[in-house]
Amino acid sequence: MIKEQKVATASMPRLLTLEKDPTSADWMRLISDYAPETNDLSKKTSHNQVMTDITRQELDAKLDAIDARLGGKIDAFLAAQAERDKAADYRFGRIESDLSEIKGDFKSLKSTLVITAVTAVITVVLGVAGFNAMLTSNMMSAFQLGQSPAAPLEQSSPAPSSQPPASAP
Repeated sequence: MIKEQKVATASMPRLLTLEKDPTSADWMRLISDYAPETNDLSKKTSHNQVMTDITRQELDAKLDAIDARLGGKIDAFLAAQAERDKAADYRFGRIESDLSEIKGDFKSLKSTLVITAVTAVITVVLGVAGFNAMLTSNMMSAFQLGQSPAAPLEQSSPAPSSQPPASAP
């Protein structure tokens, strides 16, 4: 049988417990007490009133309203997209001008590198040529010194002059 339990507050529903198997008649009675009636349309409440058919004018009006709302949203989106495109064009223009400036800098850098390389090559060639000329000159002078008759190891001192040095007036 169903056993009723007492509840402390009046706002809470009664709690029922079953002592038997849920397939028993008590269980069915419990379900029937709390289950809604089988025919929901038998009660006349606000949630189950019969809907009327929509007329062609109402459908057209509703579709026009939806079309107008979507048209406004699409127009707003297209305007925002146009603003983004303008901003992107400005950025791309700025990037292109910066790129052309960098290309100009690289051209001047290229000419500077070429001039520096040519100057370095000329300096090396002239340095090697000068070193070669110096070595050749030294070897020729050494060779000529070796060909000249041997000079006496003692050098004679100059003969004393017979005239006394002149006195200063």
